[in-house]
Amino acid sequence: LAIAAVLAFVWLMIQILPYEVWAPIAEALNLVPSRFSAAYQSGDPGIIAAEAATLFTYALVHVETVHVFANLGFLVAFGSQCERQMGWRRYLALVLAATVAGGVAELIAVGDQTIYILGASGATSGMMGAFAWTLLTAIDPQRRRFGIGLTLAFLVMNAVFALLGGAVAASDAAVAWQAHLGGFAAGMAFGVTDPGRR
Repeated sequence: LAIAAVLAFVWLMIQILPYEVWAPIAEALNLVPSRFSAAYQSGDPGIIAAEAATLFTYALVHVETVHVFANLGFLVAFGSQCERQMGWRRYLALVLAATVAGGVAELIAVGDQTIYILGASGATSGMMGAFAWTLLTAIDPQRRRFGIGLTLAFLVMNAVFALLGGAVAASDAAVAWQAHLGGFAAGMAFGVTDPGRR
């Protein structure tokens, strides 16, 4: 819930504060492929470190209401399960790993384009992947079937996003489905222990 509170607070500040106040801060936190590439090519350790940090900070920024509430919903649904199973330290490691994996997947997919990658979708996809792994490795066949269904539903949903070019009717921004896949893969790889075995 602490992570959800942070995301909600940042979103609320964006809604309340004047554009000229929050926009430069959000831009600095967002992951921008062209800026990331330029930083690497500069060879300046300070610039590289600052841009590397955006592999984490981009997850904090949500501008659109539908975006933040979708991620908060997934966070509460799957994050709470993961945290209860893993404990807060391992859960935090999962969130960070999935966030970075989502960002890296998006960077690889889009090259050095000047687009703004933001939101915690990579992290929440990682939580979903970790939870799916728990189900897939369960002893109970019914739980395994649910895990297969959850995984297939996730993959189909993102395949649809890919076919639509990331377009969603309720949003003006494109869905970063590559980040979803990267985060989900990281969550699966995390190998959460099935809560039914404890």
